[in-house]
Amino acid sequence: MNEPPLGPALPSARRLAASLVGLARDLAALALPQLCPGCGVAAEPARLLCDACLERIPRLAMPLCARCLAHGREPVGCLAHPGHRVWAAWVYEERSALVVQALKYRERIGLAPGLGEELARPLRPRRARTWWSRCRSTGHD
Repeated sequence: MNEPPLGPALPSARRLAASLVGLARDLAALALPQLCPGCGVAAEPARLLCDACLERIPRLAMPLCARCLAHGREPVGCLAHPGHRVWAAWVYEERSALVVQALKYRERIGLAPGLGEELARPLRPRRARTWWSRCRSTGHD
């Protein structure tokens, strides 16, 4: 009449459920290949979009002033707020929205590494300013 406690069985049940969910995802990927939502051709699941649609997303080649953008002023080429420059990888349009929304709302975490690479593309590496270079630039030896 004494039933065993469910404590030790609960973690193994969770592991089993997680394994089954992973297996179901793998079977779905095998049976239903990823199609590009932009044009319908086959695409890598880790990228969501095919190469052609990914290349058609407009990219920004210049920094924008976040302060001017927030106040409705022209954000390109602002010299008044040098500390407020931001770099955007893509112009937010239909194809870029599909990728971002799939990551955020449909839990497609496999898109994160590829999206991270794309978003980091416009960032140019900057030289770190050392104490000595700051002293020289201000005229102190």
